[in-house]
Amino acid sequence: MAQVLLLSPFSSLVSLNYSLVEPASKEGFVKGLTDAMLKLALSAELRQSMGSAGWERVRQHFDWERKVDRILEIYQQTIDDCPKH
Repeated sequence: MAQVLLLSPFSSLVSLNYSLVEPASKEGFVKGLTDAMLKLALSAELRQSMGSAGWERVRQHFDWERKVDRILEIYQQTIDDCPKH
C-alpha cells in the first residue's frame, strides 16, 4: 500500500517536515488523513509555517538557475572524466 505524506513543520523530511498517514486500513487511512487535514484547517500558524517551508524548499531545490548550474557541473564533470585522445 502507498503512504501519504502531509507536510508540516514538526517532523523532518529533506529539510521539510511532514505527518505520515499510514494506510493500514481504509478506515485508519481516512481517520488519519481527516485528523491531519483538520489540524491544518484549524491552525493558521501551521498553514503559514507549512506554506513558508514549502516555498523555501521550492526556492532552494527547484530554481532554474540552480538547475542550470547543476547541469553545467554535470557536463564539466563528464568532460573531465572523458579519456583524452
